[in-house]
Amino acid sequence: MRTVVVVPTYQERGSIDELVARTRRAAPQAHLLVVDDGSPDGTAEVVEALAERDPSLHLLRRRSKDGLGAAYRAGFAWAREAGFEAVVEMDADLSHPPEVVPDLIDGLDRADLVIGSRYVPGGRTAGWPWHRRLISRGGNTYVRLALGVSTQDATAGFRAFRMRALEVIDVTGLRSNGYCFQVETAYEAHRAGLRVLEHPITFVERVEGSSKMSGRIVAEALARVTWWGLRDRLLRVDRRARRRRTATPVVAPRHLAPARQLSVVGPVVATLGVAVLVGLLAGCGSGTGAAAVAPPTADRAVAATAQAPDPSTGPAGGTGSAPSAADAAATEASDERLPADAAPISPPVGLSIPAIGVEAPVSSLGVGPDGAVEVPDNGDDTGWLDSSSLPGARGPAVLLGHVDSAAGPGVFRDLEQLVVGDLIQVRTESGATVDYTVTGSSRYPKTEFPTDLVYGPAPGPLLRLITCGGVFDQSVGSHLDNVVVFAVRA
Repeated sequence: MRTVVVVPTYQERGSIDELVARTRRAAPQAHLLVVDDGSPDGTAEVVEALAERDPSLHLLRRRSKDGLGAAYRAGFAWAREAGFEAVVEMDADLSHPPEVVPDLIDGLDRADLVIGSRYVPGGRTAGWPWHRRLISRGGNTYVRLALGVSTQDATAGFRAFRMRALEVIDVTGLRSNGYCFQVETAYEAHRAGLRVLEHPITFVERVEGSSKMSGRIVAEALARVTWWGLRDRLLRVDRRARRRRTATPVVAPRHLAPARQLSVVGPVVATLGVAVLVGLLAGCGSGTGAAAVAPPTADRAVAATAQAPDPSTGPAGGTGSAPSAADAAATEASDERLPADAAPISPPVGLSIPAIGVEAPVSSLGVGPDGAVEVPDNGDDTGWLDSSSLPGARGPAVLLGHVDSAAGPGVFRDLEQLVVGDLIQVRTESGATVDYTVTGSSRYPKTEFPTDLVYGPAPGPLLRLITCGGVFDQSVGSHLDNVVVFAVRA
């Protein structure tokens, strides 16, 4: 992939020479973009002089210091306009080893986001006292518990993205400007169902310059992470309350049992709030990630019985990023459908998956009186959950199908054989065809179906395919698991 390493700078004159030299040696095929926020020490002038001898070195000047997030958003926008397929982000203070850049890029063969992490096996810090390590781990633990992500190092500033991953999480719409920008991008990648890997690194205490951390940055990070976690839980509580008020209960599987979900907030805030504040202050920008989910082995199943979210909360839809923390709750409850481009947006009528030989009509499905998503009448057909997004519109379109039936194998019998990069095509009533690319798949026990991950809102066009999997339980006449394939618009 055509790759650019984006490095934000402010007062980095003392380290920028060495950083450029080591990066060029480690990854000679990659380009390097320095985004300078008007450094008064002449950092931009040093880069400008180096760029005269190196056509792969670029400089993006900005007038003022607007924050790390703003600098990265400007760099990502530049990279997209220049046609790069992958972006690496790295600090300029030499705390991130440039020699690891090729490993992060190579990891994009298996993931959408690869993070240089201190807190996976093989990762470590150098030059930190024990109390700083303890505080940093406490901060990352808080992020994991508050946001429900499996990331071990949730504040990393050393990572590689596929360009399409940045588009899916709508990075230009994110609002964090401090080191919380790193947490937000990892969080939104998790919500969007993207594949995230952590690669171990040795994080070295900065050898040049001084930390850019401030009280404002710490306050932003703590406020946003706490708000995201509380918002996600309060929305789930609201959905459960609405279900209890309906004559027919709506059954929606959840990540955790209600009591456990609610009990997390108090203890976490009470025991780790201070650790977060100091942890962010001690060095928020140093590593995050979540283990990628490998596609399960192929296994046959019967009718898809994925559960539906509460219809009274608005449309069902996959996961993704909200435009900002301030309006995230409104976005999550909205049924607004925004087109991804100028193509007509209309309901699906046909589905094609060349890799597994699927060519099937698509009907419209609703939610039954028991709260479960309806399934197609015919084992060879597929169905679109009509409360989910339209193909090509913002958010996830959700399609379901049988794996087999009384008449024999069903349309989604080979769904688990799909691999990353496979093409899925959805034909619509308007005559348009919307292309999606598979980003991953997983199998979940039906009692632990990840409702928010599958049906939650997203800023970009996504697709979820759902069927059954796992062991068939004769006593209930159903398989015990659901299989979900995740895809993004190609």
